[in-house]
Amino acid sequence: MRLNVFEHCRYDYLIGERGKPVNKKIMGFGVVLASTLTMVFNYSTAIGATNDKKIAEIRQIDADEDMFEVTWEDMDADSYEIQYTANKLDWEKAVGSTISETNKVSVYNRIPGMTYYVRVRARYKIIEEEDKRVIPNPSNDEKDTLKEQTTMNPTTGDDNNTEHSSEEMIFEGEWSDYIDVVTTPKKNVTIIQTSATTDSASFKWDPVVGATYYNIYKKSSGDTRFYKKVTSNNVTVTGLGTGKKIDVVVAPVRTNKAGFATECYNVIVSSKIKLQPAKIKNISITSYDAKKKKATLTFSKQEGTKGAQIQLYKCDGKKPIWKGTTSSSSKVIPKIKDNQFYRVKMRAYTIIAGKKKYGAWSDYVYIGNQVTVNLKMVFNKIDVKWNSYGDATDYVVYASDDNVEYKKIKTLKSTKCKISKIGSKKVKSGNNYYVYVVARKKDKNKKYCSMVRNAFFLSAK
Repeated sequence: MRLNVFEHCRYDYLIGERGKPVNKKIMGFGVVLASTLTMVFNYSTAIGATNDKKIAEIRQIDADEDMFEVTWEDMDADSYEIQYTANKLDWEKAVGSTISETNKVSVYNRIPGMTYYVRVRARYKIIEEEDKRVIPNPSNDEKDTLKEQTTMNPTTGDDNNTEHSSEEMIFEGEWSDYIDVVTTPKKNVTIIQTSATTDSASFKWDPVVGATYYNIYKKSSGDTRFYKKVTSNNVTVTGLGTGKKIDVVVAPVRTNKAGFATECYNVIVSSKIKLQPAKIKNISITSYDAKKKKATLTFSKQEGTKGAQIQLYKCDGKKPIWKGTTSSSSKVIPKIKDNQFYRVKMRAYTIIAGKKKYGAWSDYVYIGNQVTVNLKMVFNKIDVKWNSYGDATDYVVYASDDNVEYKKIKTLKSTKCKISKIGSKKVKSGNNYYVYVVARKKDKNKKYCSMVRNAFFLSAK
């Protein structure tokens, strides 16, 4: 039997002589039936502690893609009925209801990124006891007395003529005010990088169904820090060019009116984040093929880059004499003549959103093959000569007697010199010596050197 407080009269009293003493308010319903034909005395009491106050303090405490969890003030009820719906204006079409033994419930099998409305009411068990006392052959005076006693005091003495029966009823309190609850927006969002600078990267993603906004985080060495909140489905994150491995987190968030927020993480690991390449450094020539007029150009390749562009110029040229690309850290370049400086510049690139993103051009670097040196011993002096090196500012001569430790001999602008001492040691006939010459080019307070691959050997026997 279900008892609704809005459909029945309510009486409050304490159980009388035959009932056990209680300290709580109880619901009582008295029904008096007297029959002169059977002379049966009937009465009933509904026994159970109740609280018909509307439940308050309902709030959401957790959520996932398919779940929300709510709690409310404890009414000391036997159970609670929970209804939830997607249409707060029509509770007759509530999408579901459930019973909870505690003041907390988790509802599953919901849709990600949705808002639902929830209300709760308390439920109390009430035991209805019915006594039937049969008085054999009552007189007219006894009939009147029983009728009067039943009306004034619905209790009877406990004797062998009394029969007991009971029936459990549910008393339902008033529905609470509804609250809105949310489920977590869908995970596994596809995020695309759209652009970059040397310090920042820009990202976009399809709008996430149900997302109120997006929280952006930066994660490095296990430390996750909030970066910013965005309402659009794109963001530019700065501070990425620090050399640290920084992951970016995009977290779609859905909130309810009370401020509860639920979010899901979508991490872009640092290895997938492409920054605009910095200027290329350490450009130089490491080998030269005089017959083929080709040189091997090397440079420091940056992590995350796909390749580099190269442009080769004569020293005084305004247009490149050769252009090329490489995906490695070296490139064989043609048109390199003996004893000649060339200007070269490079820029690295990476691929972002299917397009090449170039870094800035490097400064011009002067490159050139090794200076060819002619040696001979003349009166305990090494006679050193070489051909003029085009556009060289000056020359530096180095020498050694063991091909390990080289001493700087002199800097000069001419193309010949004589070596009488290497450090503190005098040059003598009969010893072996090693010599090389570096041609230098000065440009804007920077000096560039010709390649040094090996020294030239002189056997002075």
